[in-house]
Amino acid sequence: VTAINPVGPAGQPAKYAVAISTTGPNTPGLTTFVDFSGDTVLITAKIGVDPYYLVLDGPGNTGYVLNRDTTVNSFDISPSLLSSQVAQTTLLAGANPVSIFPQGTNTYIPEPGRNQVATLQGSPPVLKQEFPVTNPIYVVGVTNAPRVYVIGSDNAGNGQVSPFETTNNNPDGTVLPVGKNPVYGVM
Repeated sequence: VTAINPVGPAGQPAKYAVAISTTGPNTPGLTTFVDFSGDTVLITAKIGVDPYYLVLDGPGNTGYVLNRDTTVNSFDISPSLLSSQVAQTTLLAGANPVSIFPQGTNTYIPEPGRNQVATLQGSPPVLKQEFPVTNPIYVVGVTNAPRVYVIGSDNAGNGQVSPFETTNNNPDGTVLPVGKNPVYGVM
């Protein structure tokens, strides 16, 4: 018998859907990877307590999850992910993070409970510094852009956007006015 190459269908590109779910209050959540070319669950791994926000980095290689116990999980996007490979970082008390935005070597987390934007670096991400921003709610940007924008509002609800330079990881000092009580942005 002589095999005729190629045998079988051509290999499909690896594409995954990633979902987070909670298993109940004060219990670890789950991250589930689904191979959407075959609609099959590839792996399920435990993550932090009561997860509520998931984002992938620009290339889609790393996932970041915010948890209600003010921890941040980070993990490689891999169909062989084990719970022991999920890294965890704890934010400062009172942070109440609402979103997370990874950009290059920096990861930005608005912390309305502290009126700060936390900057984390490394893998797993470690808190390097915080910058004061009144009522920050969201950080928006695009991969490899020279700046990201922190969306928030003053105590009267007047919307503000503060640019951060990604090359030196500092706010540029400008505050741009936007509409009342902003909630989200895209770039």
